[in-house]
Amino acid sequence: MWVRELSSRAGAIILSTLLALGLGACQALDNISNDADSDVVYLTHRAVLSTNAASAEGVSTDASLLSARIFPGAMISGPGGQLLPNTDVISAEAIPGPKLQVRYTINPAAVYSDGQPLNCEDYLLAFIAAVMPSLFGSHLPLYQHAESLDCEPGSKTFTVHFEEGYGQRWREFFGPGTVLPFHKIVERANVDTPTAVKALKSFDKATLAPIAEVWRHGFDVAHFDPELQVSFGPYHITAVTDSGDIHVEANPQYYGNPPKLDSLTFRPRNSEQASHNASAAIVGDVLDGNLDDFLGQDNTQPLEQKSVVGERTDTLTLASGGVFAEVTARRALAACIDNAAVAKASSDNAGVQVPPVNTRVVSQPDPLYPRISQAIAPEIPGYVQNHADLSGKTIRLAYHGPNKRYQAMVQALGESCKTQGITVEDVSTADTTLADLVDARNPEEGFVDAFLSPVDPQNNVDLEPADPGRQNEILKTEQALWKNIVTIPLAAEPRSFAIDHRIGNVVVYTGPAGIGWNMDRWQLKATP
Repeated sequence: MWVRELSSRAGAIILSTLLALGLGACQALDNISNDADSDVVYLTHRAVLSTNAASAEGVSTDASLLSARIFPGAMISGPGGQLLPNTDVISAEAIPGPKLQVRYTINPAAVYSDGQPLNCEDYLLAFIAAVMPSLFGSHLPLYQHAESLDCEPGSKTFTVHFEEGYGQRWREFFGPGTVLPFHKIVERANVDTPTAVKALKSFDKATLAPIAEVWRHGFDVAHFDPELQVSFGPYHITAVTDSGDIHVEANPQYYGNPPKLDSLTFRPRNSEQASHNASAAIVGDVLDGNLDDFLGQDNTQPLEQKSVVGERTDTLTLASGGVFAEVTARRALAACIDNAAVAKASSDNAGVQVPPVNTRVVSQPDPLYPRISQAIAPEIPGYVQNHADLSGKTIRLAYHGPNKRYQAMVQALGESCKTQGITVEDVSTADTTLADLVDARNPEEGFVDAFLSPVDPQNNVDLEPADPGRQNEILKTEQALWKNIVTIPLAAEPRSFAIDHRIGNVVVYTGPAGIGWNMDRWQLKATP
């Protein structure tokens, strides 16, 4: 069994109950290296557009696969649903009451790679960006019931306040890749710190506009800016190549234990990367296809493989404007979808059998899922309705492409809806993201009616207040979500992994951070 070691100078937490990988037969990888000098390559099908995991673009392209160890979260998520305090950076204490409060304390030794301290302004910016999605282009629906964040400039402490009855999922706040360098962002936006803090506290859209622009687009990988993208995690980005390779090195300013690897290369696999470096050790996280597509036959490097049903749910997020402005239309789409057929299309393309899913706030592998699924199933027909509200209309559905598995899922969805007079058009491109959804406030800006992507049930929405008991809260939340239908769950996400035998301490995780959740603990094994 590979064990994740999580250490801190303030104290050590050893995880001794993590997954045994049980990886199967070995295969080899072809055409993986481009121009990287790193001994280790972290390979994924999906190209990361941004290291900002809170933006619509970042959420759509799994930015947290990389940014989890660049801009680490307040908690470290790992296999088995564990959430462990990341005390190298910050600690938190919940204060119970009619309105929950959570008091955070930033580690005094936590600094960015440029030597500047991590302060509460960084978290204030993250919070305001989350609760002002229209201005910032963020996508963090979990924050919709958070009321405020108290922050005095330069302080190492701050408090988050929630609406009455909410905040059960406060541990998911300030997740990986969502807290970005305030001091660099406001500097680039040409706004001084006092003015920026005042604007954040007063929701001053005019003053915040240039800050929001830098927050949203300044972390685009295609225009990598090392002066802006300073890190407070164990790694920092040093370069991005023309072909999309992202080179990271150990952050010398990081307070926690230094990474085991001095450097590695994060590589999205695409047709442009056709050169070969047989000496590189590989860790592969397959999000968009299957291992047969991902792995080749002409390389002799031994790779362990594992395919599993993931923790996330492939989900349709519906536009707030356009054809889905009215709930009746959203219910009509839900009524025409054959989830079993969509799940089969996903399974056939992934080589992993995944089940259809009918819940949004509990994942399919969760032991509680069968009870919630069975409880909500009889109620769903009462929430969806006749297809007449969409009959004769065209639904523009997209995902971040290219993605053969999603393409097959959309085709299956289209077939089931076509029989009811509803046309589904695949409008996906390599640049399509959640930001392209038609917005009720700015309907002329979007061209997508529904966006298909994996959603983590744990940090998607907060739980509705209910009688004591997690099952009651989850069921009440599912009932509310089925009533409004702003998203439609389809099927569990399949995940496959390929791991070079020469790399140790790699632990499979199917949540947002992926297998790289502990990449600072990866290490090359000694050669015999």
